[in-house]
Amino acid sequence: MLASGIASTITNVLVIIVGFLGLPIMALAATSFTASYLIPMLPFMMWLGILGGWLIALVIAVIAAPLWAVMHLHPNGDDLTGRGGNGYMMVLGLLLRPVLAVFGFIAAITISSVMGEFINKVFFQVFSFSQGDGKGLGFFIGVIAGTAIYVSIMFSFIKKTFSLMHVIPDELMRWIGGGGDQLGHYAGKMGEGSQGAVGAVAAFTAGRGLSQNMNNTGRQLQDAGKQFKADKKNQENELKGKKFQGLKNEKEFGELKKQLDSKFGAGSGEKIATAMGIDAGNFDSFENQEKLFSLNNAMETLEPYGPEAANAFVEAMEQSAAEGHSHFTSPKEAASFHSQNIASNVIRLQADSQFGEGGRSYIQAVAGRSEDPNLLDIGKANKAISDLGKAQSTLGANFQNVFNEALKNHPDNGERISSHIASEYNKVKKEKDPVAEIKDDNN
Repeated sequence: MLASGIASTITNVLVIIVGFLGLPIMALAATSFTASYLIPMLPFMMWLGILGGWLIALVIAVIAAPLWAVMHLHPNGDDLTGRGGNGYMMVLGLLLRPVLAVFGFIAAITISSVMGEFINKVFFQVFSFSQGDGKGLGFFIGVIAGTAIYVSIMFSFIKKTFSLMHVIPDELMRWIGGGGDQLGHYAGKMGEGSQGAVGAVAAFTAGRGLSQNMNNTGRQLQDAGKQFKADKKNQENELKGKKFQGLKNEKEFGELKKQLDSKFGAGSGEKIATAMGIDAGNFDSFENQEKLFSLNNAMETLEPYGPEAANAFVEAMEQSAAEGHSHFTSPKEAASFHSQNIASNVIRLQADSQFGEGGRSYIQAVAGRSEDPNLLDIGKANKAISDLGKAQSTLGANFQNVFNEALKNHPDNGERISSHIASEYNKVKKEKDPVAEIKDDNN
């Protein structure tokens, strides 16, 4: 009796293990069959289709040759543009298609080598990121799903890449008037056959899996109580995870406000976060990450222009938030605009202060944006001020006359203004040092 009970227990355990592992094993067998046999043979199958299509075209050409010769009896049938022109294109196609197919094969090997290595390096990392910290059954299913998805991607990629063997000949002949997907049709049929093989393997796997699942239904019902306890435990763990994430969000939100306070002044962090719609509750959301990225760009833009620019940004964001950001599509767009606008105004004031009344006009002509005249291209504007400062230092007392003359002769044309000033600059530099010469970067 004891031996019988032990044997029965062992048998039941083995049945449960086989029932549990049967479907995953069959799924992995299907994917391994596709990866080991079908995908490596796919280029050969497509090449057979191309070769068969070319041989069929050759047979057609042999049969049609007498009729083609008769067409030359027509007064306009003895050249490429006459009634016999299609025959010449067919002969040209028969000669060129094998060579072009070889070039397509070489191109496909090159592309598949590079992109295949890229997929191998990137796919499983991306898939693991999407699965999080899966454990137990979830991890096991994830491995199977990831393998199946990977094989599907590689199958589609290899089929699409090696279609260059018929795409290049067919497309080139179509461009020169040869017409017809003569090779592509047969290669496509061979590719459809490979898809049928994949479908047959998948159907076989699904059928076996369904049968095994029906046999295991009773055992699954017995495990319902255990699953209920496991779900309850998972819910408790999820609540703990949410609590931990909430504490983490509060910590990161506090660090953000401290960073903003250091950049824009005490108390600015809370004001800017409120204006941007950022709080601790949704700090880790994708939308908030986009807002933080826009905010970081704004801080980098305004950093060279001192606390006055920072205070102006805080006030502008508060005003925009009070209006519900009605002039913008989102808070991040408002932050980007106000930082650019404030930086542009500071640069204009700097130009007026350093170069006189014409400084603003010059900067606007050189770095003004066509889509919004209120904004400047900050990089171009800073470079223009730097270049103009060098010219001012070199030209000395004559700088203002040269500058005013350039503005007068070429209003609103930044390129011509810069060229005019650069020309005068070069003259003075050559007088001081004959080998020195400035290069006009705007040309």
